[in-house]
Amino acid sequence: MNVVFQTGDCAPAERLQYWHQMIRQHHSPVTARQAAQWDFADRDTFKGWSRVSSWGKMGVFNTISSSISYHQGQRDLEDSTAHDFHCLLVVEGRGLFRHNGRQMSFNRGDILFYDARQLYSLGFPQDISAITLRIPRPQILSRLHQADRQFAICIDGRRSLGKLLGSMMKSIAESDGATGIDGSAEGDLGATEGPIIDIVGAAVRDSLAGHEALSPGQERLLQRIKGDLIGQLDLPGLSAEAIARMHGVSVSTLNRTFAAEGTTVMRWLWSQRLAGSYRALAEGRVRQVTEAAFLFGFKDSSHFSRAFKKEYGISPRALISG
Repeated sequence: MNVVFQTGDCAPAERLQYWHQMIRQHHSPVTARQAAQWDFADRDTFKGWSRVSSWGKMGVFNTISSSISYHQGQRDLEDSTAHDFHCLLVVEGRGLFRHNGRQMSFNRGDILFYDARQLYSLGFPQDISAITLRIPRPQILSRLHQADRQFAICIDGRRSLGKLLGSMMKSIAESDGATGIDGSAEGDLGATEGPIIDIVGAAVRDSLAGHEALSPGQERLLQRIKGDLIGQLDLPGLSAEAIARMHGVSVSTLNRTFAAEGTTVMRWLWSQRLAGSYRALAEGRVRQVTEAAFLFGFKDSSHFSRAFKKEYGISPRALISG
């Protein structure tokens, strides 16, 4: 699914109503309107653009708009059969969220995570750029038992897990389907929602309880996995599932363990592959780009070269020549 809608083709006086209809159709059963207490949107000057896509079973919404407010009332709630959780990253701008008699504010880089099965108001007092993941309810409740009907929390984008989650959400929103959220080829990771939902859960727990250090047992597990993977950088078929099986743990446990360091196992492995190839080329132990790619687990030398240059600002061929 890939749908794009924008207000550019509408008459100025019709833009807000069009936006309201498209948001209800593709995103949430909310009302986009002006309210006395949140008088943000101007019907005649309002502009909006949104791309709706999917990642696994999640909906992905990349949205840019003028100031606007959304409200979900009792009738809106009754009209909808979709009661997912929403994870909203503020790329630019700031926002306010009201529910259950409470109000919370969030700023650029922060992530608002909330249960959409409740009465709420969501407002943006200035131009906003945001990425929203719509996560199936069972996927969240299986990981966060405390995420009840009134649940909402702001994840600080300055914390390590907030930064990691925000980075992953941006990668998903920018993805053309050919690459994974760590930059790997689709076959290495694919559009599966499990890893990012694990990070969502870890970030929420971190926000609820504060940062929790790994236990001694978890730290030993982390170091053992890292040590084993360093010796397996030449294996191209490694996946989170395969690594978890090798160490007798679940994928969720694996992701939570690496999340304590602000990363995922696949991102860590990806960075180690690139770092190893850089050292081998810089030290002259490898003199061919193709050899470096295959030696460190890349199945395609062109993909390796692009990833290498993106990471280090220099192509592997230029590093060899220099």
